[in-house]
Amino acid sequence: GPAQAKLANYPKSSFGKQNRSFSASLFDRYPFIEYSIPADAVFCYLCRNFYCASEYKENTFTEKVVRDWKKIGEKLNRHANCNVHLECMDSHKITVQENREYARKTTDLLLYLSRQGLALRGSDETETSESRGNFLELCFLFAKCDEQFEQKLHGTFNLTNHDIQNELLYTAADLVLKHIAEEVQNVGFYCLIADEGRSFKQEQLSICVRYVGADLNVHERFLLFKDCSGSRNADGIYSSLKERIETVGISAVPLVAQVYDGASVMSGSTNGVQRKIRNNHPTAIYIHCINLYCMGHKLNLVLVETCKINRTASGFFSIMESLYCYFSMPGHHKLFRDVQHSLGIKPIELTSLSDTRWACRWRNVSACKSTLKAIIQHLNELSQPGSNRSFVEASGLLQQVQKVDFITCLVVFDHLPSLIQVTHKALQVEKATVSSATKVVTSTATTWENMRNEKSWNRVWADVLQYAENVGISIEEEEDE
Repeated sequence: GPAQAKLANYPKSSFGKQNRSFSASLFDRYPFIEYSIPADAVFCYLCRNFYCASEYKENTFTEKVVRDWKKIGEKLNRHANCNVHLECMDSHKITVQENREYARKTTDLLLYLSRQGLALRGSDETETSESRGNFLELCFLFAKCDEQFEQKLHGTFNLTNHDIQNELLYTAADLVLKHIAEEVQNVGFYCLIADEGRSFKQEQLSICVRYVGADLNVHERFLLFKDCSGSRNADGIYSSLKERIETVGISAVPLVAQVYDGASVMSGSTNGVQRKIRNNHPTAIYIHCINLYCMGHKLNLVLVETCKINRTASGFFSIMESLYCYFSMPGHHKLFRDVQHSLGIKPIELTSLSDTRWACRWRNVSACKSTLKAIIQHLNELSQPGSNRSFVEASGLLQQVQKVDFITCLVVFDHLPSLIQVTHKALQVEKATVSSATKVVTSTATTWENMRNEKSWNRVWADVLQYAENVGISIEEEEDE
């Protein structure tokens, strides 16, 4: 827009016996003018930038300096009604309309990439780059179908600058937060949900709100990630929560519930986050896990801790983790895949164990069971002295994976966790209720209890013997020893 410098005092010029200067009130009467501080003169923004090459060109207020402050009003009135200025005004309106349409399309492309979780920028966005980033490549693709868009994309108003992209996304985020705040304010109460997690080098606090919308459906809305690496105590987390709900504009809305995990810094009844929140919001009842997703998380933790108590199970998963670390090495990983190919086995990767995701352990056990023959052959080749620098580790792992305890645990933990996985998925169903979750957990516990008898164990042992025979391990000989 026009460069309308509003100064406390403007330079004065002599007009007869009087000293006159430019007045900022002219900006209100003539919005199209701009003031040049170095020239101490007035110019027409529209005619300088949107001249449409008519036969007659008025150079007053464009090239010719105008600083006649005594008759400035008359000259501006005359200029505002001349044909050249009116044509430039029409050209400006058309350009503004085209720019807005281009900005709308560009914003749609930005929002599309954001919804899909795709990065906007590329590591090399120069014209010679083979890939200039998702946003620019998408713009060029769109330009092939829209001639007007292509013209704008190669012009000065292309909105491809990084800062402009960020500004558009921040504006969109602010509009979303404003809409969430309006919904919460209309409802009149809400629930606060927060959880802390590690993201690469930062400890991030995710903050969400839960409320019932006008359609009587429950909505959970994400507010932001907050870096809390510098202050992970109750005071720091409380300050982050308080600051965010104030920024969004819902601090005055009654808070009826607050949901966090069971960590003492969050759940402490004396000095925890929930107590600090209740000091300002007495109605904010603390709930440890309001949804069933946390129930699945609890189930994982219970199973992991149970396995740690049993020495055999604990040793088994330690070996599994050692196998994963060993075969994650680039050289060993390639040889392992080559051995699987030579045995006609579909390549399967071993995965890392997780304390919070039992499914990772089950998948690792299943992968190990399916590829144990290849694992043994690979370790056998590398356990010979002089084969490589890690032959001692390979020899130790080879001895461990051929023991009765390991083979038995491999069969048992491939079967039992499959039942747990069914339970875990049932707890994560979006429409699950406490009643349905209770039935699933009870059914799983009953199934396990019914398996604790001689008949069930004989079936398991038969599976162990059959599996050992398939992979070339003699259980009977090892028992005699």
